[in-house]
Amino acid sequence: DIDIFLEELSGLCAQYEQYRRIYCSKITEICDNTIFRLNPDKLYENKLKDFEKIYEIYCSLEFLYIKKSISIAFNVEEYGNFLTSSIVDDVLYISERSIKRAIQTVSYECVSSVLDSVNSAFTCHVFPELSGRITRQASCIKTDQLVDAIEFHHASDGETPTKLEVHAFMRSLNDIDAMSELIMKLDELLTSAEVYGTLADKEYILNCTRNLRESSLQFKHLCTKMIDVVSNVFVDIFGNCLQILG
Repeated sequence: DIDIFLEELSGLCAQYEQYRRIYCSKITEICDNTIFRLNPDKLYENKLKDFEKIYEIYCSLEFLYIKKSISIAFNVEEYGNFLTSSIVDDVLYISERSIKRAIQTVSYECVSSVLDSVNSAFTCHVFPELSGRITRQASCIKTDQLVDAIEFHHASDGETPTKLEVHAFMRSLNDIDAMSELIMKLDELLTSAEVYGTLADKEYILNCTRNLRESSLQFKHLCTKMIDVVSNVFVDIFGNCLQILG
């Protein structure tokens, strides 16, 4: 099970990060106190280079886990009579689990790499999938369909093809809005996280979180755009009614 293996690998990275802190501290102290001229950077490079390959393995596997898991989540997506589809909870679980594992390593390399992978999954997979879906649904929603859906809602508890189409559109709209909020929730995970690194390293992580916020806005803008589409249809409905009454 790759999920279990990633948990173990994350713990191994955390142990190595602790070792690296102690090692770097000792080497710096020795170089400061010795009568010989020693270059601590050379000592770090020779000693730590092989160990850092574990980071590359972990980050690569985490990327594959995120990509494959989200793909599976879309393939087994469930709708039911819910406000959102199952994809919202599944994507939250997958991305939150990966970020928490990365934070557990206390390594800026791992955290920044996983944040890039999560953001890439949202922008290159989740967004195009949900955007394409709701665009297709919006193109099928006509004025008469909305009128029928409203009339049937008051006249009957039964489901009709028209009502189902409108409900599917509204659920997709909720999915997109929920994704926007979900990304911001992931961003909050990093607020209290303790990550080891230089100021430049931490600045890079801040840049990753800014990218996440931009992705959140991308979903929010799509949601607003689709609400405008429905609003315009309702304007047409009431505009025609006013013309008849006038």
